[in-house]
Amino acid sequence: MSTKKTKLKNSPFPFMKLAPELRCKVYRNLLVRTYRVHVYFGLDELNSLAILCVSRKIHTEASYIFYGENRFIWEVTDELVTDELDELDPGDSLFIHPRYVPLLRSILINYDEDHRLAYRHCDEATRSATARVMEALVLQFSGAEVKLDHFVLYWDAVLRTIMRNDRVIKALKTLKGTKHFRLELPKDISLEKGLEEELRAELEADAAVNGRKFEVVRL
Repeated sequence: MSTKKTKLKNSPFPFMKLAPELRCKVYRNLLVRTYRVHVYFGLDELNSLAILCVSRKIHTEASYIFYGENRFIWEVTDELVTDELDELDPGDSLFIHPRYVPLLRSILINYDEDHRLAYRHCDEATRSATARVMEALVLQFSGAEVKLDHFVLYWDAVLRTIMRNDRVIKALKTLKGTKHFRLELPKDISLEKGLEEELRAELEADAAVNGRKFEVVRL
């Protein structure tokens, strides 16, 4: 009897014998955050992602929970823009692997405070690189298989300039599968006269064609 108890005690828990809904509950407890997950700061910092490495089946099941139920934020930094001045590598942590992009449901693109401050005094090459980073970020989500529930851009002095770039506007119009596209504006940011209306008209028209909601929100 004691030998049998010892064997049971030393045996691994039969996790895969749990009902799928119970396994999903475990994945949610481990992987879903109440805050936005910063992509550029490195998903590897989330130790709970180790469960994705246990087996192929667990990886598949847990990936749907992690990528589909978290809200992600991409924050553009000076380092990213410097990389773009050289050559931006799609393998960098700026990007999520293409196989996981269709699982995403909620993303926000932002600029970190240091880049906002530096942007006012940067040269034309850096401004152009900043626009290309934004374009590259947006184009990640332009595939027909990508069905985002929410795509959010946080409006600031940098984005105000970026949104004048035709390539960025063109990239935004490729988000065919996005249900809800939102620009978030802090209350202390004033837009140039006519710019908000111009953007709203252009993006609202595109949203209407593609059957998605578009809104500008002041926070």
